[in-house]
Amino acid sequence: MANEITKLLPFRQYDDNDVVNMFAYDGTDVGAGTIVKVSAANLNADLVDLVEDGSFLNTQGNAYSPLAVNPLRVSAAGSGDSAIGITLRDVRDTDENGEKLRFYPQKKEELQAVLSGESVPVASKGVFTFLDDAFVGGTLLAPGVDVYGHAAGKLGATGGTAVKVGSVLATGSRAAGDTHAGGYAIVKVDI
Repeated sequence: MANEITKLLPFRQYDDNDVVNMFAYDGTDVGAGTIVKVSAANLNADLVDLVEDGSFLNTQGNAYSPLAVNPLRVSAAGSGDSAIGITLRDVRDTDENGEKLRFYPQKKEELQAVLSGESVPVASKGVFTFLDDAFVGGTLLAPGVDVYGHAAGKLGATGGTAVKVGSVLATGSRAAGDTHAGGYAIVKVDI
């Protein structure tokens, strides 16, 4: 399945003014719908990822193409972390067949993904449809219950130092044989 890492379904309501497009995810293979926090915010950092050891001089023809990367980073928020929002796109370097998405930009867009090092949109407010994978233990919360941020950027019930990130508006389930079979919840996020 092409979108096996995503945690969001297509139904979403949000204002573009509540989306931050200035951070890249610090890692790869994270699904849309992950709660994130700021992990690096040095505006003086270099925007080009250079190899400093000179190993590029050993390549055939001494060809070298440095990658432009975003030095401002977010990572999955844990319980008690000050989150800035949820990712709206998957972060991945390869597709379901192991093909590098860097060489297939059309496939990257079809997957609604960004490459590691590229800016990922992060929404701080809105109404989003989360799959049960976005919740701790895959356990959906009842409508009207507050949702809190937990380890690995997942949603869950209150506990410990967890910080409130929204509330559940409705829940449901998708039939077997559906692309994303199982439970889902519509959550009003307000971080």
